[in-house]
Amino acid sequence: MKILPKFPIVYVGLLPCLLNINIISAQEFQSSATASERQANIMAAAAQMQAGIQQIQQNAQDARTQFQAGAPQRQANVQAAATQFQAGAQQFQQNAQTARAEWQAGAPERQAAAEQFYQDAQAARAEWQAAAPERQAAAQAAGIQFQEEVQNFQQNAQATYAEWEAGAPERQAAAAQFQANMIDLGEDLKGIQAESTVSSEQIDSLKQSTYLVLTDVDNQPSTTSVSALGMSVAMAYQDGEVTADELDRIQSSVTDVMISAGVSEESVEAMNESVDAIVSATGVDQEDIDLLVEDIQKIVIDLQTYLSP
Repeated sequence: MKILPKFPIVYVGLLPCLLNINIISAQEFQSSATASERQANIMAAAAQMQAGIQQIQQNAQDARTQFQAGAPQRQANVQAAATQFQAGAQQFQQNAQTARAEWQAGAPERQAAAEQFYQDAQAARAEWQAAAPERQAAAQAAGIQFQEEVQNFQQNAQATYAEWEAGAPERQAAAAQFQANMIDLGEDLKGIQAESTVSSEQIDSLKQSTYLVLTDVDNQPSTTSVSALGMSVAMAYQDGEVTADELDRIQSSVTDVMISAGVSEESVEAMNESVDAIVSATGVDQEDIDLLVEDIQKIVIDLQTYLSP
């Protein structure tokens, strides 16, 4: 254990006094320093405020001087605006007076125009009333004519329907005959195919093109074209054999017959091309050609017979 040094009793009593003196001195010094700073700050703020007040006074003085200097210009502007407004008011008043004078001057013309319009309206009304009987008569005549047209239409429709009913058996017979002709043509083509190089496609093409020709007929073929076809067939069979040229003449006559019945040239040409394809095939002989000519001739004769009026 360390032994602290011992001080005399006199010094021991002075230590607390010395500590108190030092603390008091330090506090007084710090208080004195702080007060000086605050005093300096206050003086600086006062000086700055004084300078600001002087600047504000100077600015106010400059603004007042500038405002006083612009007073004459503002007064001149106000007087100019007042003068311009006064001139505009006078011009407006003059324009109003002129417009009123013009309106008063045109009053007689407007009155005359109004009276003329009234007179025209009265004349138009009188004219319309005067023409009322004519309009009524025209309307009645138009109604009567319309009624007559309706009656004629009904009569024509009834006559057409009666004619259609009267011709129904003939149409049915013609349809049955055409169907029989197509069956004969199909059977003959099958026989030709069995002994030649004619293909099924060529047979179908001829059957289809012939059917299209028959469905394309619009009216009865001319007697002249049918007679010319019979002459071409008779001349071709004088020597018992139909040559290529004679077959061409027969086909040309068939074309004339079909066209006279309203068939299009394209449909007839398609049928002739189908016939040429079969005739030119290998293995087709004179007997086969005779069958084709006979079938085509029967179709034409049926057209002449069953489409007769």
